[in-house]
Amino acid sequence: MISRFTHMLSELLDKRIEDIPQATRERATWMVADTVFSSCFGFAAPELQGYLARVGVPQKDEKHSIPVLGTGLYTTKEHAAMLYGTAIVSNELDEGNQFAKGHPAAHMLAPILITAWEEKATGMEILRAFVIGYEVASRLAYASNMNDDMHPHGTWGNVGGAVAAGLLMKKDKQAIVEAALLAASLPIATSWEAAVTGMTVRNLYTGVGSFLAL
Repeated sequence: MISRFTHMLSELLDKRIEDIPQATRERATWMVADTVFSSCFGFAAPELQGYLARVGVPQKDEKHSIPVLGTGLYTTKEHAAMLYGTAIVSNELDEGNQFAKGHPAAHMLAPILITAWEEKATGMEILRAFVIGYEVASRLAYASNMNDDMHPHGTWGNVGGAVAAGLLMKKDKQAIVEAALLAASLPIATSWEAAVTGMTVRNLYTGVGSFLAL
């Protein structure tokens, strides 16, 4: 299983932006934009307002370098990963298709945005990282079976986020493969019961997953 996964990942990492069909690039651009707006809307959730009040600052500094879009606040990259991941699914948009289980974009946006800001990545670099990371997470999800009592947030999406961040950091192929395997070993134990009974910890699963991906 691991050898098949690493072979698949190695092939995807060789893809250039020119190798990605135009229709896929256009759809991915919309998915990134929609997910960004979902996060901005989610920051208004009461539980995130309290979190923001504790970890956000009005002025950017060396430690608090990541903007929390739409709030005028800045925070650390670690808190940003938790905030963005949680906000995206507080008022969520189901993106992708039935095979991309667990909203990969929700787990990938925070690692992508944070790393892109730090590395001053271009739009094309962000798009390539998003598409490849999304494909990795989707294929991993499609090949996996999860206990019916578990929720997919905080699981295979973490791997896509780690791959996308590695690409933006311009890590070599071996380093990204190792990061993906490490992320795959760090899923969190999740409860489907939380999702169907309205417990907001279900949103935090994605925040923790985004943090682990980063």
